Amino acid sequence: MKIISPITVKKALAELSINLSSGWLGIILISPGFLGVTPDQYAKLILLNLPAGIAALIVGMFLLEKS
Repeated sequence: MKIISPITVKKALAELSINLSSGWLGIILISPGFLGVTPDQYAKLILLNLPAGIAALIVGMFLLEKS
C-alpha cells in the first residue's frame, strides 16, 4: 500500500484553494447580473465574499510555494 507524499497533498490542497477562491470571486462578478441585485445587496456580496476569496487565494499561493 502506497502512502501519499506530503508534496502531493500540498499541491492538491493548493489547487482546491485556488479553485475555491475563483468561485468566491466569480460570485461577486457574475451573480449581480443574474440576480438583479440592488447596490446595497451588491455591497453585502462584496463584503462577505471578497475577503474569503482573497484569503483562499493567499492560502493556495502559500501552499504552492511550499510544494
